[in-house]
Amino acid sequence: MVEKIEKIKQNEKGDNAVARERQEKLAKRVLEDLQELSERTGLPVSSTELLMKASDDSQPLEGRIFNHSALLWEQSGGIGAAWPVFGIPYPDLNWFLWGNRAVSINVNGLNILTDNPWYGGQWVVLFGFFGWPLFELGGFGFARRAEAIFG
Repeated sequence: MVEKIEKIKQNEKGDNAVARERQEKLAKRVLEDLQELSERTGLPVSSTELLMKASDDSQPLEGRIFNHSALLWEQSGGIGAAWPVFGIPYPDLNWFLWGNRAVSINVNGLNILTDNPWYGGQWVVLFGFFGWPLFELGGFGFARRAEAIFG
């Protein structure tokens, strides 16, 4: 994973407009699909049960909404606005107005948050297994500090 991050960092000075646009489209699609699943099932988007239905426990004929990764939350307890992370790197959350915004995070699999864009500064490594556990980033001194995530 660290090798992949080092390779990604080589793109920091390049023109990343296409990647940024693609990431934004993918995130919007995932959020829309999560909202639709929430309305269909009656489960809140923030519930671990819904996240399981969107990933590991998805209907085989419908497929997953997203794989193992994370869901950033604007407020404590997994509420408020959300930003999905679904297996692609987000070297600069400021691209999407999410830099220094996340307070809590649901995690499924290994995720690395950093307090500077392009994976600089301090890192917090989170691993969630069995049901998308919710972490309060303040417990790691990272509330409203994450500026990049790799999941």
